[in-house]
Amino acid sequence: MPELPEVETVVRSLRPHVVGQKVRDVYLSGLPLRMARKLDDKELRRTCVGATIRAVRRRGKYILIDFDSGRGVLVHLGMTGRLTVV
Repeated sequence: MPELPEVETVVRSLRPHVVGQKVRDVYLSGLPLRMARKLDDKELRRTCVGATIRAVRRRGKYILIDFDSGRGVLVHLGMTGRLTVV
């Protein structure tokens, strides 16, 4: 599991590539997700697709991606410490 410096490195590396960009699609690997509540693919796509990314920040070991709609997503890097942006 990545430590705080690694998570901060991911946030700083991610920020210039995604802030101001519009989300075109969301891909889910099919692996189980750790969620505070059950969220299906359609709801996740409604929240993300078409939204413009306003900010990327870190809170502890979580990455928060804020959208212009006032909504956002919380990302945890899990055991791999990897996040892929295409």
